[in-house]
Amino acid sequence: MKRIILLLIGTLFIFCTLAAGDDTAVVGVGGAIQAMKSHPSIRMVSEDVSIRLYPERYTVRCRFEFKNEGEDTVAYMGFPENAVGDVPQQKTSQFEYFRTTVDGVPVKSTFQPSPPSEENEYTGWHIKNVQFKRGQTRIVTVDYASPVGETSDGSRFCSYIMHTGSSWKGKIGRAFIHVDIGAITKHYTVTSISPKQAKIQGNTIIWRFSNLEPTADDDISVRFEIKRPVINGKRVNEWDLRCSIIKDTVFMPVRVLENKGIAKILQGASKGECIIDYSGRQMKIKVGSQTAVIDGTRSVKLTHAPVMRNDRIEVPIASVVKALGGKAWTEQGVLYLEIH
Repeated sequence: MKRIILLLIGTLFIFCTLAAGDDTAVVGVGGAIQAMKSHPSIRMVSEDVSIRLYPERYTVRCRFEFKNEGEDTVAYMGFPENAVGDVPQQKTSQFEYFRTTVDGVPVKSTFQPSPPSEENEYTGWHIKNVQFKRGQTRIVTVDYASPVGETSDGSRFCSYIMHTGSSWKGKIGRAFIHVDIGAITKHYTVTSISPKQAKIQGNTIIWRFSNLEPTADDDISVRFEIKRPVINGKRVNEWDLRCSIIKDTVFMPVRVLENKGIAKILQGASKGECIIDYSGRQMKIKVGSQTAVIDGTRSVKLTHAPVMRNDRIEVPIASVVKALGGKAWTEQGVLYLEIH
């Protein structure tokens, strides 16, 4: 089963284009509010999107200003939620939460799933009707939260699709999108942003558009990855040895020590334990226990207990290296390990 991930997206076709080459399953999708049918008189005057990015999730607040340039009418608005990959049809929304208002008043939206597809995908819409009087301007907001996307090489991303705003009359007068990355900068580094003409101010990535007729080229994407540790002067780049952050601590597969020619990893008596054979000493570690035993006689306490992830043992690597007599320190968020 592929991991189900939430991100912002407008249409299934565009997702398939953006996700080409990534072994990723995606569920729960949003983007600029889209008219269920192209509307001849309602124009999107402005769009303001605020995204707060965290290591595992992100929250989104959207504010749209619409103006009716025709007679009294009703707009049938739908906020998209799509899925692609090994994801069955969903009967309920997969967002962590979804809230919407019109002119500051909370309104109910109805999640309407589309019929099941043969490709084991699903689409759905958060639907509401919004009435407009002649010449009326209305403010619509949408708030929701979603886990970040993750690819098979361990990199993560969040996206916001601009092109779904093209279904309204004319061009979008003004669009302002900013992504706050302050919560990820300690352990992660941003590897790419799109479109590239963004401005970076401190921990905020900013895009500004005016008189925009949005296309897929305007879609927003921020990709980031964990700052990879350096062992004995060499950065760990192998995708299958990628680290993870648990309780603000760098964990790595214990076999990284064998891969780098530092120690041998021997299987323990059970699947959840192993022995690190290093320089004539043996350290026994066990999943779920902070206590490691060296040479069967001396106990040392690790900063955190090893965990089992994806059928492999991951350890607080700095703590293990220090217990084996090595050194560990951090510079600009990068973990350096020295053990020979």
